[in-house]
Amino acid sequence: MNETLAHRFWPNDDPIGHRVSLAPPESLVASQLPKDFPGFPRMTIVGVVRDLRENGLERDTSPQLYVPFAQARPPHEDASTAFVLVVRTATDPLSSERSIQGVVNRLDRNLPMSNVRTMEGSLSESLAQRRFAMSLLTGLAAVALMLAMAGIYGVMAYVVTQRRRELGIRAALGATPCDQTALVLSQGLRVAAVGVLVGLRSRVHSHSSYPGNSSRFDPSIRRSTSPRPCSCAW
Repeated sequence: MNETLAHRFWPNDDPIGHRVSLAPPESLVASQLPKDFPGFPRMTIVGVVRDLRENGLERDTSPQLYVPFAQARPPHEDASTAFVLVVRTATDPLSSERSIQGVVNRLDRNLPMSNVRTMEGSLSESLAQRRFAMSLLTGLAAVALMLAMAGIYGVMAYVVTQRRRELGIRAALGATPCDQTALVLSQGLRVAAVGVLVGLRSRVHSHSSYPGNSSRFDPSIRRSTSPRPCSCAW
């Protein structure tokens, strides 16, 4: 079993040596079982492995129980009859496809091999949706930044136009162009700083109250045997 399942049922104990069953509780199906039913078979836990993100990096790890393929028989009738073959190569992984196919053919000539890809390709495929979303958000953020810059420029130009008489009087009294520029910019930056502080405060408040930040646990337990027939090399 994986660490998530071990921590859920044995948080303060070593799960190795305990016995578990994938069948439903006998008390729930007692009316459907014969009187001399010996009970569902149980399996002994022999090890705990690290959590594996099989369904993508963005999803939480679910509890998993790994069953040897030789033991995946009734009442485990839904067990998969296919395999995933992972191969580490010293050369180009895709160039070793024929060699891997030859080894598979020596075991069973009728066993097909498909979906051959590298580990980098599998990782890239799992991150494709996230990368697209990040690229889209980056583009929208760039457009928003340009619109904001144009808006700020328009507002500052309007303010300077309205204060033309004041700025002329300051220039007559000895104010240099640099002094006048610093005056206008300092007043504009004060307003911008207030807007940034209000925005950050709103962002922190909305993040803390977002329901997705609460911890969630998927109680479903998935049993893993050997998945689809393919070869994955890296």
